[in-house]
Amino acid sequence: MVSRHLPTLAALSAIIVIASALTSVSPRDFSLQVGATGFVKIGAIIDNGPPGTPDSVWARDPTVLQEPDGSFKMWYNGFDGGRSIILLATSSDGFSWTKQGAVLDYGGNAGAPFVLREGSTYHMWFQAGSIFHAVSQDGQSWTVDGIALAPNYPNWDGLTVGTPWVVQYGGQYQLYFMGSDGGTDRIGLATSSTYWNFTRVSSSPVFEPGGTWDSFKVRNPAVKPGNPWIMYYAGLGNSFFQVGIATSPDGVGWTRSSTPILAPDPSPSWDSQGTVGAKFIDGAYGRRLYYTGSDGSRAKIGLAVEPSEIPQPAANPWQIPILVSIAAMDGAIGLFWYFVSYRPKEVRRNSAPIRDPSRPLASRPPKNVEIVTDPS
Repeated sequence: MVSRHLPTLAALSAIIVIASALTSVSPRDFSLQVGATGFVKIGAIIDNGPPGTPDSVWARDPTVLQEPDGSFKMWYNGFDGGRSIILLATSSDGFSWTKQGAVLDYGGNAGAPFVLREGSTYHMWFQAGSIFHAVSQDGQSWTVDGIALAPNYPNWDGLTVGTPWVVQYGGQYQLYFMGSDGGTDRIGLATSSTYWNFTRVSSSPVFEPGGTWDSFKVRNPAVKPGNPWIMYYAGLGNSFFQVGIATSPDGVGWTRSSTPILAPDPSPSWDSQGTVGAKFIDGAYGRRLYYTGSDGSRAKIGLAVEPSEIPQPAANPWQIPILVSIAAMDGAIGLFWYFVSYRPKEVRRNSAPIRDPSRPLASRPPKNVEIVTDPS
């Protein structure tokens, strides 16, 4: 009995290993969550650091660039419970990131960076009550060289301005920003031919709260010129911040979508209490949204991608020769046990008769009669 089953067990082992090879995934095996219209959440990609580090409480408001060599840089806001500064992380693929530490501290109050690269020069706009401009040649050492936009008291943006996003369009720079009067956040637009001294296009905001899910605040604009123009933004209604989308024919008059495109996941998810400020980046891979998520006590940075960029299962290349070896071993084991266990049915000649227990002794066949077993 054992000899007959050993080849089957070997085959079963091979099948198990084959299944393992076909279902194994690359190290970038994220928990996928379909939680947006047209986008799939990959998960948190920048976590909080240990207590006492610059991003131990918040890692939020990312801005991402892809460099000419294909690598990625991310500048983001870190908060340790006392100081808010700007940090840098780098990546080869935009999924797995290595923190590089603090790159800009403006009185412990810097946040919400936006970075634009022109040639070999990096330009950063960031918030610190007003919106400031800084310049760098390597993305790490920054020099703050002026104010881009200040609050406009006592108007709708009279208390603070922030969350900048800059678009180069029509020979000028267009600055989309959040303005607050201390109660409501709205989105405004200002323009400039340089990096500083932006002028508001209107005394009114270009986008206000007003939907069913974003009736209280709108902020964190991220704008893409086109036909139509597209703006991703964070909106707050009666519950949590969510990410919405609006379209425009000219970048000034906007029409919102009725539902958010990126919403919190159920508790105890890391982004169960809010998804804020989706900043997009486009490439051959499609469009990615880097956003802030919070569970109410900590803020982390997450990533959502188009469905076509979902990481696919990949077989471990070392498993291919292993499978070949197992298949060969299985065949060898099968042949070995076949020959060892093979026993043809006996043919007995000139031997003592085999007694049929169902017949009486008197009816036994005579001696020396050749008896041949049934070969069938």
